[in-house]
Amino acid sequence: MPTYENNKDIRFQMFPGQRRKIVLEKLVCNTKKNNPNSVFTLRMPLTGQPLIGFPSFISSAYNAVEPEGSYTTSATLGDFELPGMTLEFFRNEDSKKRLLGMTGKTLFKFHVEREKDGDAYITVLRFSVRTEETVARLRWWHDMSGTDQWVDFVPTADALKESDDRQMSLADDVNQEDDGEDDETDDDMPEQDDERADAVSEDED
Repeated sequence: MPTYENNKDIRFQMFPGQRRKIVLEKLVCNTKKNNPNSVFTLRMPLTGQPLIGFPSFISSAYNAVEPEGSYTTSATLGDFELPGMTLEFFRNEDSKKRLLGMTGKTLFKFHVEREKDGDAYITVLRFSVRTEETVARLRWWHDMSGTDQWVDFVPTADALKESDDRQMSLADDVNQEDDGEDDETDDDMPEQDDERADAVSEDED
């Protein structure tokens, strides 16, 4: 697999080698039968965070929104998508124990916005990822939505869609750094029904 250095593959621009603070902000479950897809929306603060390895494809939107006094408060990247990405989520910046992994996913709906944060304004990046719905991911949403966590972005080899990594349990003891992982199988797939979907989501656009 190619290395990050001097690589022209756009996937390698997504904050290479950096663990970024992120918030799991929204979950939309598809309410249609036999379509076990979920869309997660993630919010990443940009103001006050390291800009090393900042993706060039976000730069123009960021430069339009970030300056104080700018009349532009929102900039979308339109239909731009970033395929073939693996996302690994962690409870804190230095944790070795992964909360969840998603392999070979496409990131889309990139949106840079300036919004109020307490008494100040900050610029944030929002993007979405579509993935198969599983018990592990619903549990991740239940336990971590609205809470700061950290993510590593790693290009998936050959940008091919692969089966997801085995998921680690959301143990309360964050100091316990073991190698145990929970296998996620098709048996863990919750059955889609209107009552469950209405309780945790809204219809997908």
